Amino acid sequence: MKVALYARVSTEKQEEERTIDSQVADLMELIKTNGDVLIDKYIDNGYSGTLLARPELDRLRDDASKGLFDAVLFHSPDRLARRYVYQEVVIEELKAKGIQVIFKNRPIAETPEDQLLLGMQGIVAEYERTKFVERTRRGRLHRARSGHILGNIPPYGYICVKKIESETGYAYYKINEEEARVVKLMFNLLVEKQTTTYGVIIELNRLSIKARKGKRWAKSSVAKILRNETYTGTTYYNKHYGVPSQSNGDNGEVKYHRRKNTSLRLRPKDEWIAIPAVPQIIDPEIFIRGQKQLETNSLFSSRNTKLQYLLRGLPKCGKDSRSYTGVPMHGKPFYRCSGKSKLVSETGCKSRSVSANILEPIIWDSVVEFVNNPKIILDQLKNRGQKQAKRVSNIDSQIMQLEQALKKFKVEEDRLIKAYAAGILTLEQLKRQNQETQEKKEQLNTEKTKLLTFKSKQQLTPEGVKSVKIYLDNFKKALQRFDFEKKQRFLRSLLNEIIINERQLLIRGELPIKANVNLCPQPIDVWSSGNGENHVK
Repeated sequence: MKVALYARVSTEKQEEERTIDSQVADLMELIKTNGDVLIDKYIDNGYSGTLLARPELDRLRDDASKGLFDAVLFHSPDRLARRYVYQEVVIEELKAKGIQVIFKNRPIAETPEDQLLLGMQGIVAEYERTKFVERTRRGRLHRARSGHILGNIPPYGYICVKKIESETGYAYYKINEEEARVVKLMFNLLVEKQTTTYGVIIELNRLSIKARKGKRWAKSSVAKILRNETYTGTTYYNKHYGVPSQSNGDNGEVKYHRRKNTSLRLRPKDEWIAIPAVPQIIDPEIFIRGQKQLETNSLFSSRNTKLQYLLRGLPKCGKDSRSYTGVPMHGKPFYRCSGKSKLVSETGCKSRSVSANILEPIIWDSVVEFVNNPKIILDQLKNRGQKQAKRVSNIDSQIMQLEQALKKFKVEEDRLIKAYAAGILTLEQLKRQNQETQEKKEQLNTEKTKLLTFKSKQQLTPEGVKSVKIYLDNFKKALQRFDFEKKQRFLRSLLNEIIINERQLLIRGELPIKANVNLCPQPIDVWSSGNGENHVK
């Protein structure tokens, strides 16, 4: 008899351990014993039995119509499928084409009793799998809440010490120094040099730095590293949940998935389980700056842009605070509130679309006027300086109160030492009360440091005002020669947003003062009426 065999394993681990070889060996032994002729092997490596769409199973079902074999051998019903209904679909389909179905560990006849037994076996297998999945899920949640690392594949930059190799009996991460240097380089490129994700990949390739498995870097891999909070010292479990993929492949072709839930969705953050005590590679402040830079990169991305928009990412609607995006209308560039789309808002924003040919010159001319005649900005700085002087006076008063409280703690410390010397307090009582005193002192010192830092940022110095003039003077002559790209880069360095409200524009930005100047970036709030006149808000 001409036969074919089908074998399947669910996970990559089973695939690596070559458990499928044992299935094939058992089936080959059965074929040899029966004296059958093997026509073909159909093997699905790493595909879940909860899916019916598998490449080799589909090929088997297609070949069944060609009359190539008389029977198909399976090791057991759960190798065909984990769901009883899927087993029945395939078995009935093969039988309808005159092909016998043979299970090695459960030979069956065509009696109703055997059919009933086969069905019960499928249902029990499905039930056992459901129980196993639920037990595994609950066990993982318990281990995560106990602060233990789950999984043996660590993020790039770490090595996972498995629990069987760990001195504590639990798995943990330790830093892979070589990979950690690459992670630090990525964040340096992103934060300090404000490079895009694609730019990071170009630099890694230029330096001949390979990914973990020796391959070229993919954009998804780099983006995943740059958004991974684990590098700050805390990793999370239960961040995502799986859902079936909605993708059916390109050009209508069948796209196979190894598992049922191949797409991930992010859970609400209050459902995440924090696992601390991970070695830190990236400072939390650097990580936060990196996330802001990624948002900025996304905002100013030029993907799929057919027309050039000078202000891309800057305009916002004064009615619903949504972004104005560049859209072509009759072949001409316009800015339109994204809230007008029914996909974004059911009611649709009523704000008007604005021609780029009108809006862009107004904004550019306004900025050029600031540079050529900085009196508006300097007047604002003067007004802010007066307000900040009052704020600094307030801060000085708070600092004085903290210093007085700290002096009282000094007196308290002396009193405790005298009480111990007189035998009023035991050594344990002294240690306990002294520890409480030190904790309160540390808290007051932290508050004092914060106030001093905030005060230094509030103070507007003459050197700071002078640096503003120098900054603006540097661009006076150059602005006239700027091409589109330089104009766009200059506006992005200066402006935060442009609020469009009917026929008025509010331009908001910051002067990018150098770090060595003792001046916090000063906001600019200027109304433009649209007719070339600018007004300080």
